[in-house]
Amino acid sequence: MNNYIDDVAKKKEALFRTEFIRYGVRSIFAGMYLTLGSAVAFIAADHFSVINPVLGRTLFALLFPWGLVTIIMLNGELATSNMMFLTNAAYRKTIPVRSAIGILLMCTLFNLIGSMVTAFMLSQTTLFSNLEASHYLYTAVETKLAKPYGSMLFDGMLANILVNIAIIGSVRMKENSAKIMFVVAIIFIFCYFGFEHVIANFGSFSLVLFTNPGAIGSFTFGNVISHWLLVFMANY
Repeated sequence: MNNYIDDVAKKKEALFRTEFIRYGVRSIFAGMYLTLGSAVAFIAADHFSVINPVLGRTLFALLFPWGLVTIIMLNGELATSNMMFLTNAAYRKTIPVRSAIGILLMCTLFNLIGSMVTAFMLSQTTLFSNLEASHYLYTAVETKLAKPYGSMLFDGMLANILVNIAIIGSVRMKENSAKIMFVVAIIFIFCYFGFEHVIANFGSFSLVLFTNPGAIGSFTFGNVISHWLLVFMANY
């Protein structure tokens, strides 16, 4: 597995160095895929929460993973999986530490751009232009912002442990159907437990920003940035 990780890290570095725009587009797409997965999960969860809140939470946890499935199947560049690949390769001196840091930071930036662009486009659609203040999206983001720093730290750590279990597990499987089932099952755990994933939060927070930021009293620039930074470090 270490040889595989080294090979992947070398390819990422080569792509980043020689075809920067192509690498950036892959990273933008990853943010888009994850935001689309989050969006459909939020809408479905809100609809089914009327029947039973547990049903809404379960449906969210079943639908969100398809964003990561899409990233894996279409070779998107996701910052949180790159944390594992690049750090491992840098530690083993396969790629320079400076390159690993540069790639990770640029991947994160382009993930954010992809998430914000997608959230803005969604906010202009009929479905997202008239969300009520009690919508599942707003209650979920408000809950995230209300977490103590200690909880965010461990939620972020456990989230990326599960994400990288899903990534490595999918690599070891040959059949696409097995990969999909494995990824959905593992990411279901992270979603159902309400763990924190910085790129997913890029999407959910951007959806709030472009639809109805006033629905959440704690949704301020300072709170959002501090949340993103802490979760980024925890994921790493």
